[in-house]
Amino acid sequence: MIEQQRQEYLKAMGITSWYSRYSLAHALPSNPLLWADIAKPNIISKESCEIETIDSHKASNTTTSIPNLHGLLHTPKNSEEKHPLQKQTTVLSQQLKSAINTAESPSQQDLKNKTQFELKNKATDTSSSAQSTGSTSRQPVPTFRLAICTCQDALIITDLPYSSREGFTKHHQNLLMNILSALHWSSSVQNMNIFSWPFTHQQMIDQHRQIAIDALSRYLVCHYQYKDHSNILLLGRDAAKFTLNTDKPFEQLRGLQKVNNDKQRIVVTHSVDELLKIPQYKRETWADLVMLLT
Repeated sequence: MIEQQRQEYLKAMGITSWYSRYSLAHALPSNPLLWADIAKPNIISKESCEIETIDSHKASNTTTSIPNLHGLLHTPKNSEEKHPLQKQTTVLSQQLKSAINTAESPSQQDLKNKTQFELKNKATDTSSSAQSTGSTSRQPVPTFRLAICTCQDALIITDLPYSSREGFTKHHQNLLMNILSALHWSSSVQNMNIFSWPFTHQQMIDQHRQIAIDALSRYLVCHYQYKDHSNILLLGRDAAKFTLNTDKPFEQLRGLQKVNNDKQRIVVTHSVDELLKIPQYKRETWADLVMLLT
């Protein structure tokens, strides 16, 4: 703190600072300064007695000597009052000795530690067993996002990135319209919807793979009359895997498939989002789609 600011604070609080820089002439020798303990009434009484003796000494002294201001403070005379720290340390040492003497025996302490260790092991074993049973009973939840639309008598299902906040963008729509015009189909897309899984992030609800497949099948039957379309385009791995309910690799599913007594034609190929990111897939995609023209 700046000295000027400190002096202003002291002046505002009404405190006058004093420091003895040198010993005065004809002054008594200084005594060690120890602040009096307010909690002890005997010390306060001793201070008052000493102050009275000093005042009487001042009155009897006729010489022009400067009074000793240090005498106003507590000047201990006994050895116990001169060393209060030693007294406190002795009290603390006695308390520590009594605590050590009354402490538990080593055998009791070992038994207590052993029981605590066994309880901790039991708690960890139960928690690990609960986690293992929960992991075996709870199957992993698949994550996918599909864009579903219709064009004439065709049903189109394509993959979308699950982490993206955007849905079926204008770039996806323009590329899909170009594919439909190349197949000589109507470029007007109708009934565009997004199907995302899982539909909720609550852990209490079971949303494993088979439930996702059943939910998607029910959604396609109720909203798009899945069996009434003669042409079905499954664009992307997730669209083929969850719509056809199969675990086959994507390369084996690619191409033309006929189902329902050859009344439906299903084509599996790359998604529109993959074609935008990897244009080299367009050649393979057209080789899969050109079968619909024959």
